Amino acid sequence: MRKHSAAGRVKAAPELPAKAPVVAAIPPAGQAPAGGDEFTFGPFVLRSDHRELMCDGVLRPMERRAFDLLHYLLKHHGRVVSKEELLEQVWQRRCVTDSVIAQAVLKVRKSLSDVPGFDCPVQTVHRVGYRVVGEVRHRRVAPGLNGRGPALLAVLWLAPRLAHGLDLPPWLPGALAGFSVLSLQAHGVQPIDTERATNLHDDTVQASGLLRLADTESDGGDGPPVFVLEVDLAAPDWRTRVTASAGSPFEAAWRAAGSTALALRLRQILLSTSPGEVERRWERLAALVGHPPPQMASCSQHLPALWCRSLVERSLDAEADILMEGAWRGDPRTPQESNELRRRASRVDASRLEGWSDLCLAVYEWTAGDPRRVAHLVDRALTHFDHATTTSLAVRAGAIAEHLMVAVGADWAAPVWWRHLRDAPIVDGSAGIRRWHRLANLHRQIARDAPSGLAFHRTSDAGSNVAPGCEGLQALLHALSGQMRHADGDLDTALNEWTRAHDLAERSPWLTPRLLSRLALGDLAARLDDRIRLDACLQGLDHLAIAGLPRWRAVNDWLQARRLRLNAQPQMAWGLVEKALPVLSHCSLWFRDEAWLFAIDTAWQTRSRTALSALRDTISGHTRQHNRSIAAIALAADATLALLDRDMPQATQFMLRAWQTAPSSSVKRQLAMAAATAMLWRRPPSAQALDQALSQAGAWLQRSSNGQRLSQLHRRPYGVLSASSPEPYRVAEPEADLGWLWAP
Repeated sequence: MRKHSAAGRVKAAPELPAKAPVVAAIPPAGQAPAGGDEFTFGPFVLRSDHRELMCDGVLRPMERRAFDLLHYLLKHHGRVVSKEELLEQVWQRRCVTDSVIAQAVLKVRKSLSDVPGFDCPVQTVHRVGYRVVGEVRHRRVAPGLNGRGPALLAVLWLAPRLAHGLDLPPWLPGALAGFSVLSLQAHGVQPIDTERATNLHDDTVQASGLLRLADTESDGGDGPPVFVLEVDLAAPDWRTRVTASAGSPFEAAWRAAGSTALALRLRQILLSTSPGEVERRWERLAALVGHPPPQMASCSQHLPALWCRSLVERSLDAEADILMEGAWRGDPRTPQESNELRRRASRVDASRLEGWSDLCLAVYEWTAGDPRRVAHLVDRALTHFDHATTTSLAVRAGAIAEHLMVAVGADWAAPVWWRHLRDAPIVDGSAGIRRWHRLANLHRQIARDAPSGLAFHRTSDAGSNVAPGCEGLQALLHALSGQMRHADGDLDTALNEWTRAHDLAERSPWLTPRLLSRLALGDLAARLDDRIRLDACLQGLDHLAIAGLPRWRAVNDWLQARRLRLNAQPQMAWGLVEKALPVLSHCSLWFRDEAWLFAIDTAWQTRSRTALSALRDTISGHTRQHNRSIAAIALAADATLALLDRDMPQATQFMLRAWQTAPSSSVKRQLAMAAATAMLWRRPPSAQALDQALSQAGAWLQRSSNGQRLSQLHRRPYGVLSASSPEPYRVAEPEADLGWLWAP
């Protein structure tokens, strides 16, 4: 193995760029640091002056040389750093071998691993060196901006006391303390050695517990014992208690330590003052999932009780971030907390936070309340952002407002300040802020307010490394991308995008992506006769702890109706469709227009004129000015009523008008199939009409059973249809139960 001598390295070292930055020196012990570099990449933050690597606020230990290596690669991210340069700058001309560099890189990659959805950015360039790829944000940090981070994730965990009369071995408290320490370390919290308790930091949290038996007399006292560990957490600025119970004292200790870790993590997020951490606070709040929720008196089924105001005295900005996160999770306390934030913001003349409180309430109404109130709340909220600048709060507010207004189908004109922010590229900001910006631009294209192009279609693929806390937002991006692909007739890509959205939503606590990604995926699976995927979506709904929400019931009823239709049970399916329509019809973005065609087809299968007439009246109530798609659907309902009356000429005329009225969309593809069905009974208006209808149907002719049957009834495969075909067109006698051969 080749060794590098000092002399050899001096001669072989490449010439460095003229403006290559110099690695910051480590300040002597006892001397205050003079500031340093802060690099943010994915969920990680590296601080050179503190020599710390943080992952979502959790300190990750690194060896000195591995830290220096990562620091140097980050300072030169975007270019390849040769091994000779690393030996010169990081190892400072010491005589080391190639394997030493490889071992240091391996340690760096190990420190950056174990983060779901994040790939290590350190890449090897064969026989040359290494480089860091992906988004890296760098800024200089002034002295004193330490964010109070690491100290807040340490706890002095004392051995629990045993309740009076509890007959347990004397060695048990020490064993439980050791077991709790393992749980704390597994959750990213550093336990403090009791021997070093004399040098505690001012923010150090002390945990003292009491182990007792649960009162089982009310249950007859015949069951197995239940151990309860109550842990009091105390620091100079706060005090709270967590409780965990289990059939084993060790399991109770593990759960209590996990709940303590969650409490400390939330406290750290709320008290951090570093600008980079404040900007990413909403992402870190959204990442607070996966830990055992603490049992602290009464609490919401959606959020742990640690979100309550008594946890820590926090700023209005932190209050606003927590309120928005609670709204996305459907926390029923959101309306009350929103009004409280509005009152507090009004007292200190914080106009934007007043608007933010209205926006939080709009998100809650869209998620778990009444979607009909959303447009009014959004309009009222945006009036407080008239003088917004390029702050992350303004970008989030504008993107959320646009998402809500498009989601409920409201007609609105974006404010001038938001149009400027939305149309300008984001040159700075976290990956989460960039995702909000991309979400707004996807909405623009769906609304036909922006030029189409492949760049917008591929937007959801950008940033595949999804940091914890961004899964819900990334799921929305994939869902919108899938909707665009579906409108273009690219069924395979749409299915992949919606599957990806579903998988990401499962890792997020946000309710809307979890529900509506299942709706989109299950709906398309049913139309493609994919029973396995449809059943998986339905089974996943059963495991969501939100069964009381009206939208959950509506989504469940709709997918159950889809399954009943596949099982040839239209009567039962129509009953569920009637129940789901009043709720889902207000979800304009997710209740796509072709869903009305499924309702029409289901009502037709029941052969009930009353059902069809009532549905026609409902569709008329949703008709808006200049909405050609809804107008075409209303004509399709008229055609189906005529078909029910066996008036074939009238049914054909209405359906051809519906097909010609519909804009280019997924609705037009279905109406093209129905128009081709009508041409089975009456000669088409022109030789090109049949070719055009079957051509516009696209992939649905091959991917759906009705499409395949339609091609067979026309007695020609789709691929060889031609207006110039010499074969004469023959009109078929309509079958009594044929209906429209489409796949709505």
